[in-house]
Amino acid sequence: LMYSGEIKNFCCVAIKETGSGRNVEQRFTHFLPIIPFEMLATFKETATFVVIAPLERHEELRQDMLEFGFKRMVFLDESIQQMIKDKAVELNDSNQVTGWFMDYVMNKLREMEYRIAEQNEVSAVNTKTFKNYAHCFLEKKIVILGKGATAMNYEPIPDAVHIGVNLVEPYKNISLDYLFSTDYTEETTKNFAAISSAVKKQIFLGWFLDRLPEHWRGFPESYFLAEKVSHFYLNSCAEFLDQPIYRDICHHGLADFGSAVFAALHFALYTQPEKIYLVGCDVGETNNFYTDSDEDSGSYVPAAKVGYGRMKMFARLYYPETEIVAVNPIGLKGLFEDLYTEDYKKNNA
Repeated sequence: LMYSGEIKNFCCVAIKETGSGRNVEQRFTHFLPIIPFEMLATFKETATFVVIAPLERHEELRQDMLEFGFKRMVFLDESIQQMIKDKAVELNDSNQVTGWFMDYVMNKLREMEYRIAEQNEVSAVNTKTFKNYAHCFLEKKIVILGKGATAMNYEPIPDAVHIGVNLVEPYKNISLDYLFSTDYTEETTKNFAAISSAVKKQIFLGWFLDRLPEHWRGFPESYFLAEKVSHFYLNSCAEFLDQPIYRDICHHGLADFGSAVFAALHFALYTQPEKIYLVGCDVGETNNFYTDSDEDSGSYVPAAKVGYGRMKMFARLYYPETEIVAVNPIGLKGLFEDLYTEDYKKNNA
């Protein structure tokens, strides 16, 4: 898969680590990003599942998976493993792998140069922005408000801290305490002043760490002249699903799996609240923030789903006291604690 370049289209289902006795967050295995086992339900209708099993068990497994709701399955006999080994030997004996490996090493060295050069800047910027937020919302509730259609069914939670995402407009006159945006576009420029006036405390504008020419874009410096506007750095890019998620957001980039929701969630965990409510995070449904039918954003659907699984594993390991609740979930149903509002139940009976 690495040799063909197709590895970016695959991920592996996580299994509990055995032998070490340690509770660790596994990010990838054999260069494949890992999703937690409990996320199978969120992928069953959109992903193609490759099953390697003895031939005599194929029909039994197929029926079980159909009953569970899987839509697309490919069954391979165990003999495929020997074919893989034979192909690996063939590639290893050719000069193709040597050339691929040298390109891989050179790319990694260039990436390392970028990371070393920017680390001091990341630490300085993120420390200035986030140093006063560690543990600041203990025993409080945080609501992260996305642009998904189900946000319209959200009933405001009293005394909760409300965090908006990108160009989210307050629903039902909800006043935002904070806003996270990583989306500098023409639309952002046009609406920034109006949205800024709706935020009571602080606006956080994100810059990506990538230094490649196509990523040389970000919010203009003039945006940061306002007292309640701060900037921060995010991790590399949404397609790197095995990117680390750091506890110390003062010295490392915040998580990014294709949406500013992840930076907001990363920040919210850092403040250690009692509960975090995800509102309007309608992954993988039409007419919502992520949509399989939208040519521009459809590629982010798998990244978003894997990203939420990664964030769940991260939270479970480092912030077990914080409960994450998905309000009126669609694509995230069953991943976190589910909560349905009366308005949603009435309109979706």
